[in-house]
Amino acid sequence: MTEENPPRFSDEALVRAFASLDDDGIAPTYDIGPLIETGGMASVHVAEQLTPIRRRVAMKILRWKSHGRGSADRLAKEATALARLTHPSIPKVFDRGVLPDGRAFITMELVEGAPLAAWCDARRATVDDRLRLVATLADALAYAHARGIVHRDVKVGNVLVSDVDGVPTPRLLDFGIAKSLDDDLDGRPTTEGVILGTIETMAPEQVQGDHAAIGPATDVYGLGVLLMELVSGQLPYDSTYLRSLPPAELQRHLTLEDAPSLARRFADAGARRPEIAEARSTTVPELDTALRGDLAAIVAKCLERVPSRRYTTMRALADDLRARLDDRPVSARPPSTFERALRFARRHRVAATWLTAAALVLSSGLALTTWLWRTAEASAEREAALRSDADRQRREAEAARDDARRASSDLNIALQFVVALLGKTGERRPAETLTAIAEESSKLLESWVFLSPGAEAAVREALGAVHYVHKNWSRSKIEFERALRLLKAHDALSKDRDRWLRSSIIDCEANGGDPSIAVVAAESLLAECREDRPPDPTRTARAQLGLGRALAKAGRTSDALAALDAALAELDGRVDNGDGEVRAAAALRDRLRTAGR
Repeated sequence: MTEENPPRFSDEALVRAFASLDDDGIAPTYDIGPLIETGGMASVHVAEQLTPIRRRVAMKILRWKSHGRGSADRLAKEATALARLTHPSIPKVFDRGVLPDGRAFITMELVEGAPLAAWCDARRATVDDRLRLVATLADALAYAHARGIVHRDVKVGNVLVSDVDGVPTPRLLDFGIAKSLDDDLDGRPTTEGVILGTIETMAPEQVQGDHAAIGPATDVYGLGVLLMELVSGQLPYDSTYLRSLPPAELQRHLTLEDAPSLARRFADAGARRPEIAEARSTTVPELDTALRGDLAAIVAKCLERVPSRRYTTMRALADDLRARLDDRPVSARPPSTFERALRFARRHRVAATWLTAAALVLSSGLALTTWLWRTAEASAEREAALRSDADRQRREAEAARDDARRASSDLNIALQFVVALLGKTGERRPAETLTAIAEESSKLLESWVFLSPGAEAAVREALGAVHYVHKNWSRSKIEFERALRLLKAHDALSKDRDRWLRSSIIDCEANGGDPSIAVVAAESLLAECREDRPPDPTRTARAQLGLGRALAKAGRTSDALAALDAALAELDGRVDNGDGEVRAAAALRDRLRTAGR
C-alpha cells in the first residue's frame, strides 16, 4: 500500500459518521490549497469552500498511513467536540466529511496568527503580558470543561495568537485527542492503557494510560507546563532526556518525582538566561525574582503529580493568575502579613505613603531584633570565654534571646494591626486620611484587647511614624510618648529602643512644638550616650545628629553646623552610604551652609 495508490475508503458506517455537520441538503465543495502543517495523524491545508457559501477555511485531512479506524474516530470526535464550543479562543468547526478519494476531513475556522511563544518573544512580552494570555486560555478551557470537553494536549505548539477586535487573543487548536466527560462523542472511547498526547506536556495520569483518571485536572497540568515554558523559557523536563527514557522509566519519572520549580528550571537555562530575560523585557535578577513567590506556587500547584492536589477547576487557576496580576493574594500560597500589607499599599496609593512609614518603623524594630540576637551571640561567646562566670553569662544570653523573640512577636502583631487599619482607612481621600487613622486606630486598639504591652508599644510606634510622615507632629509625639511609657511601665525598654523613641519625640518637639525644649532634651540624650560603657560611637553620633536638627529648628545655625559636621564625620565609614538619616542630615547641613552665605 502506498501513498500514490491508496485504498478506497470502504467502511460505510465510518463514511456516515463523517456526513456533513450542516443539514441544508447542499454538500459543500472545496478547492484544497497550500499545506499549513503536517502532524502524526493528519495534515492541515488552507482551503477555499466554494458552496454553499464562499470562504477560506482550514481543512484537516486524515493521512493515508494513519487512516485506521482509531484515527478516523478521533478526527470525527474532534469535529463533534468543536461543534459544541463557541468561544473567541476556540476555532469554530464548519464541516466534516469524506473527500472523493476516500480521505476523511473536517473543516474549521482558519486562524491566522503567530505561534504563542514566537509572538511573545518577538514583542518582548513581559511576564505579566504572558500571564494575561494564559489566563485567557484558562477561560477557554474552563468553558470547554463546562461543556464536557477535555482537550488533553494543551501545549505552546497548539496555541496561535491572533487579533480579535483589536485585542491579541490566544486561539487553542487541535482538539484531536479531546475526551468527552459524558462519553457521548461520536466514535469509540480511548482504549485503556493507550497513551495519547505529547510526552513533554503529559500529565502523570496520561503517561499511565489511565483513561478514567483523565479530566479537567489533566488540562490544568498541561496549562501549567505551558505557563512554565512561556514565563521561564524552559519546560519542566528536558525533551531529549524524557524521550530517551524507556516507557516504564518514563512513567516512574513523571508519577513519582515532583516537578522542579520555576526558579530551578530558569537557573538550568545557564548561558541562555540573559536571552530569555531580554525576550521578557527584563534582566536575569528581575526575572529570577518574578519566577518565585506567587507565580512559583501557581505553577507548582498545576504540576502536582496527584490530580486532586491541582486546581480543582480551570476557573480557579484563571482567578489565581489574575490575582497575581492584580497584586492580590493567591489561593496557591497564603501570603504573609507583610505581603498583605505591601499588596494593599500597591493597590491603594493613598495609603501607600503612610504604610511605608509604618514599615520603616517596623524595619527599625527588626534592626533592634537583629541587635538583640547579636547581643545574645556575644553573650554566648563570653560565656565560653569566661567559664568562671558561666551562670551569669548564661542568664544574660537567655535573657537577650527572650528579648529578641518578644520583639519579633511584637513587631509582627503591630504589622497585623497596620494591615487592619489599612482596610478601614485606605479608601479615604487624602485630606481625610489622617483623621481616619486617628479615629480608627483608637477604635481598633480598644477592640484588640489581647495586645501585650510590648505589642501595643510597637503599634504606637507605627502610628507615630504614620503621623510623622504627614507632619502631624503633635499626634506623632503623643504616640511615641505612649509607647515609651508602656515599655517603661512593664520593664521592657531596651537601651536602643529608649534612645530611638526619645530621639523621635525630640524631632516632633523641634518641628511642631518648642525647639528650645527639644535642644535641652537632645543635649541630655547625647550626654547619656557619651557615658555608655563600653562606648558606642555610632549611637553617640546619631544622638548628635538629633541635636543638630533641633539646633537648626531653634535658629542656632552655627551650633547646628558644628554638631552635624562632627556627627557625619564620625559616621563616615561606619554606616552605609544609603542610610536615610545620614543622607537627610547631610542635606540639612548643605542647606544651612547655603543659607549662611
